[in-house]
Amino acid sequence: MAGPALADALLAAAAGGEITADVLARAEGLVGLELTEDERRLMLEGLAELREDYAAIRAVPLDNGVPPAFAFDPEAAAGRGSPAAAPRPARSPEESRCGSRASLQSQRSCS
Repeated sequence: MAGPALADALLAAAAGGEITADVLARAEGLVGLELTEDERRLMLEGLAELREDYAAIRAVPLDNGVPPAFAFDPEAAAGRGSPAAAPRPARSPEESRCGSRASLQSQRSCS
């Protein structure tokens, strides 16, 4: 549970400014964590990357007419289609009870 608490503490400690090692150390104290200098450095690097990523996302113009994404399918987004999104043929009652269409053709009946 330290993740969300640390994020909230960072927001409060930074108050909209730059997140520095000092800000991170104060946030650690608020949530009862104690990071090493190396851990703090890695966290600051990760936070800087996230800020850049969010800035890039915010730079993309998005019209209000674009509907929200209720689901994300990375295969479809990459243009490869998605097995989950492919329509499946309806199954007959016999197929539901006996198995695939091929097994129905190989067997005259199913019990």
